[in-house]
Amino acid sequence: MSEPRLSTLVQRYLAGEGSPEEIAELEGWLRVDAEARKAFWQEVEWHSLFRQWGEEEWGKEAARAHARVTPIAMPQPRRPVARRVYQIPRKTKSACAPLVQAAAVLAIMATLAFGYWKTRPRVAIAVADVEEIATLELAVDVAWQSPGFTPGTRLKPGRLQIERGAIVVALDRGARVVVEGPADFEVTGDNAGVLRLGRARAHVPEPAHGFKLETPQFSAVDVGTEFGCEVAGNGTGELHVIEGRVELEAAAHRGEIESLVQNQARRIERGVATAVPAQPLAFLSEDELACRELRAKGDLLGAWRRQAKWIDQHPATVLHLDFEGATGSVMPNRARPALEGSDVRMFGGQAATGRWPGKGALGFPNDEARLEFGLPGQFESMTFFAWVKVEKIHEGINPLVIGRSRRAGEVHWYLYGNGALGFCVQSTDNPEGDWAISRSERVVRRENLGKWMFVATVFDGVSGTVMHYVNGEPVATSARTSRVPLQLGVADIGGRYAKNAEVPPPGLDGCLDELAILSTALGADDIARLYEQGKPEAR
Repeated sequence: MSEPRLSTLVQRYLAGEGSPEEIAELEGWLRVDAEARKAFWQEVEWHSLFRQWGEEEWGKEAARAHARVTPIAMPQPRRPVARRVYQIPRKTKSACAPLVQAAAVLAIMATLAFGYWKTRPRVAIAVADVEEIATLELAVDVAWQSPGFTPGTRLKPGRLQIERGAIVVALDRGARVVVEGPADFEVTGDNAGVLRLGRARAHVPEPAHGFKLETPQFSAVDVGTEFGCEVAGNGTGELHVIEGRVELEAAAHRGEIESLVQNQARRIERGVATAVPAQPLAFLSEDELACRELRAKGDLLGAWRRQAKWIDQHPATVLHLDFEGATGSVMPNRARPALEGSDVRMFGGQAATGRWPGKGALGFPNDEARLEFGLPGQFESMTFFAWVKVEKIHEGINPLVIGRSRRAGEVHWYLYGNGALGFCVQSTDNPEGDWAISRSERVVRRENLGKWMFVATVFDGVSGTVMHYVNGEPVATSARTSRVPLQLGVADIGGRYAKNAEVPPPGLDGCLDELAILSTALGADDIARLYEQGKPEAR
């Protein structure tokens, strides 16, 4: 492309006369040619300066003409203006008027062009070489659809389109956005963006309050801390407030603001906002993405340790044992903050190697080995999960977590003698009364004895279901029959189950690598994610 052609395209663009084809041609040139971008900005600066000069000279001439008719006292400047002004010759009116008129016409044209340049759509090339306002901090397993970037790259306003994987964009005002593909995300300012497709989770610290994320169906302004957005292929959008407060404005109802707070969510379709259950864990966090990166590099233990901190700090975690750092007879509860009275005491357990070299675990070498803890309170919903290695399956009950309150709502979580995963809740205060029992198919078989497996059970008090999972996959669903709140009180881990037997059956024969209890019902995606980020081997 020749320089005269570039000049023609720039002039037509600044005058607002460029066709879509000419603008596309100019955009393509500016993306790849630094000299072209330099020439473009020189033209823009020239037009702006010429407009200023023309306005000043036209104003002076108008003032002189007015003064010749009605003399006026012009105010004196407070201090001299230190700049040179080129005066228009005043020998004759006939020589001055055409020049002034020409200057005025050019000034008007420059003003119109400059106004068009400032207000044209964001897809215009005027943003192609503006100041960098964000940083791409992380990119994991990314397939780029738009031109790609490497972590650490400073970003200018523009679109980031990915077919798969996830990225972290840190805006200069402090907001951090995790974008999960397939996605189309545009950086539009140092505290603003547009999500046209995919999922995004925004963490907004105090200096960045007011961060705005626009979608085809709505815009969200964060005045709190954290929220997630999802835009489907048909444009339908969802907003989930993870923490703090977010102001929602539907595109079809501009000016109507709805304020949402933590654990509230809306689906917006065709301008109509509908309340939906909040799913904060459905949006990929920065910590989870960092775990993926570590796993991709082969650092499985490092990835798990980072994920473990996320579990520790989850607001619903009431007990988290990682079986590392045990001192004497005490196993620390990693939940933060831990419930009062939830300390864990060890009886007869022994240290063992966990899922990876260097990872701790706890072995149960005999029937007397167990952990004891207290968990006060009652819960509508609960999630139990553990990494367990079963060396031998016994007839009857192979205990995982067994409550000892002997009251309505007491929970037992265990493996049956046939290898099934079981969960039961005491329905009344009478220990001899009814027990609501849910069990899975057989999950412990001869071929997986002595191998680490991930087991989880979710009691959902809202939907009325009990779900069992093994290695991230659902293996059974049953209706919840008990309507009483759940409780554990004082409970054992791995110890003998002595409900009605004169001679209690053996305790757990094997090892535990990790165990957690949450006071909420995790979804299937959450359970699968916990397994993927904690499994012993790489993909």
